[in-house]
Amino acid sequence: MFNLIRAHCFSLSRARTTWLLFAASVVCALVMLLFLKRIGASESSLGGIAFFFSDLNVVTLIGAVLATLLISNDFDNRTMQHTISAGHSRAQIVTSKFIVYWLFMCLYLLPFVAASFWIFYADAPYTFGVPMGGMISAMNSTTQISTAVALLLSLIIVYVGQTSLAVMLAFFLKKPTFVIVLFYAISVLCGQLAANNLNWLNWTPFGGDAITVTADSSLLAICLVSLRFISVCVGITILYFRKTDIH
Repeated sequence: MFNLIRAHCFSLSRARTTWLLFAASVVCALVMLLFLKRIGASESSLGGIAFFFSDLNVVTLIGAVLATLLISNDFDNRTMQHTISAGHSRAQIVTSKFIVYWLFMCLYLLPFVAASFWIFYADAPYTFGVPMGGMISAMNSTTQISTAVALLLSLIIVYVGQTSLAVMLAFFLKKPTFVIVLFYAISVLCGQLAANNLNWLNWTPFGGDAITVTADSSLLAICLVSLRFISVCVGITILYFRKTDIH
């Protein structure tokens, strides 16, 4: 399986879309900082625009596109069939895809992590103007560097948990358009439901407890929920892919 992981990493690293996604992540993090600073200067009308460039929204879009790039394309160009013919088990293929996906999602989150530390050390106020989840709100809830690091690591696990659903959908639906639209719709719907304090959503990384992480949150419980969700996504995908005919 290690060879599969290396092959997937090499393939993604050579794809132009991979680095365009990283560039988009960097630009969004910088634009978000710009708007948040202006909101901190009492231009609260910019809150909606700032959210569009925030980690909460961008991770969903990038996660969906990355899933199609890593998985859907392999079905289209028959790479998946060749991998199976080479003797790799379907469980190994699924697991290696998930691992590589998580690694690249962490890469795409780095600009927002850097932006969060900028806010942590900055004297000027950076705010959405309203209560909001994600890395920025987490940074505004503490003045301790150790707590800030723990909050960011917890949110990275949450985002990896959320976007793992996109990988599962890519194996099920295969077509990039269906994967992107459905995953984004699910994320938006869960966000609306979380705002209504539905307790059952807290059993997933889409719940309000996971999104609105602060220094007072139970980080261990949030991480365990996300890791359990990841395990479920991987398990369901393996079971489905084992029974799928590849043409």
